[in-house]
Amino acid sequence: MYMDVLKLRNWYTTHRGRVVRRILQNYLRSFWPDVSNKRVLVVGYGLPYLHNWQLQDNVNIVCAMPARMGVVHWPDEGPNKSLLVWEDNLPFVDNQFDHVLIAHGLEFCDHAEELLSEAWRVLKPDGRLLVMTPNRTGPWCRVDRTPFGRGQPYSSFQLTKLLRDEDFMVLDSDYALFVPPTERAWVLNLSRSFENLGHRWWPLIGGVLFVEAKKDMYGGRVVRIQDKLLRRKQTFKVKGVPTT
Repeated sequence: MYMDVLKLRNWYTTHRGRVVRRILQNYLRSFWPDVSNKRVLVVGYGLPYLHNWQLQDNVNIVCAMPARMGVVHWPDEGPNKSLLVWEDNLPFVDNQFDHVLIAHGLEFCDHAEELLSEAWRVLKPDGRLLVMTPNRTGPWCRVDRTPFGRGQPYSSFQLTKLLRDEDFMVLDSDYALFVPPTERAWVLNLSRSFENLGHRWWPLIGGVLFVEAKKDMYGGRVVRIQDKLLRRKQTFKVKGVPTT
């Protein structure tokens, strides 16, 4: 079940949320340091992590927020670039984006394979996908007072297999967020030390898993005959005759 977008926004204004944002922004920068002149699609709730990308030249960022999550205006100044979508039917043409980031999205999705299939469709042939999910073996997925304690956490094996099943070629992965999921300020203030030690000695206990992949243009692709709209139990009529 999706977490409400207003609760996500409010959580990232807390001291703990600001620490998490700063940590994860550094990891995003290490994966994609330069998105200048790129078209970037952010699916889910990735607004806290976009500041560094906004400052780069000629970057075009669009934020697609799932209907069951809700949507907020973004950016604060200028034309709105966020919209409400069905995650299994993104309103974009094929081969439109250079990069797709899924943050606070895949773990909430009932049919993760359909979201990844849509990400594959809208990516350019050389496009890159970056997925950020709670790590199944980390402590953050066990604390339901944070966004990382909601939804379905993933192990590296599970997420890698899911991506390969949807015709992505996995390129790299990393663990992040080694600071304990506490609200104690003195612990959060030591977040840099926790990140350095955890990343070096205990990577599997990181609270967040990042996996980067690219569109595999040469593998066989499964065509699903079932109409996605049937999942929403809608009724269509053809020449006055209802069909399902």
